[in-house]
Amino acid sequence: HSGRSQVDFMWLAERVDDQLRERVLTANTAMEVLDLAGANLAQRVAHEALAQVSKVLQGASVADVMVVSRDRQVVAHAT
Repeated sequence: HSGRSQVDFMWLAERVDDQLRERVLTANTAMEVLDLAGANLAQRVAHEALAQVSKVLQGASVADVMVVSRDRQVVAHAT
């Protein structure tokens, strides 16, 4: 949960196009980045998180990753 962790804005900035990179680097919250970059970035984050989960679970295919907004809307989902 972004409220209980650190947001790596550099990592996020590396995953957006050049036009958004500086705005992402100066954002204050993950929600601000989501508002700037939209669902494409959220989907990419979900897929990359799933790849990390799969490594930890040694390839088990029992994980789903969802990116959920503060208003409880699912903005991305990877299975």
